[in-house]
Amino acid sequence: MSELGSKQVSNQQYGISQAAKASQLSTKTVRYYDDIKLVSANKSAENGYRYYNDKTLQELVFVRRCRGFDFSIEDIRKMLLLFRDPERTSREVKQITSSHLTQMKAQMVEMQALCTQLEQLTTECQGDDNAHCPILDNLTQSG
Repeated sequence: MSELGSKQVSNQQYGISQAAKASQLSTKTVRYYDDIKLVSANKSAENGYRYYNDKTLQELVFVRRCRGFDFSIEDIRKMLLLFRDPERTSREVKQITSSHLTQMKAQMVEMQALCTQLEQLTTECQGDDNAHCPILDNLTQSG
């Protein structure tokens, strides 16, 4: 269950500061997600302020959690559409998530190789008063 999932849906409206605090995002981030149409605020005709309801707060938490798993904005957009669709199938959600997991694992392999290289370079560098440095020498080599 989501962090806001246990709350009953109400007609209450929250200003951007309240929405940011409730979703544990910055006001700048909430505004950005609204600007790129990831979530939708109700805009007051009278004062132009953005107001968010409980459903939108739940979506903001959803987006924050997705970003925590490093999903792209485009994948989050797809996941939100599925989240909002009561007729969705879990197959579609799993497909997006599995693809993302595969990408993450590939990145982890790449990062591990980079760590191994940096460990080797760090070991080779004396780290003394000598000007010669294998780390700098290696970084000037192409490819």
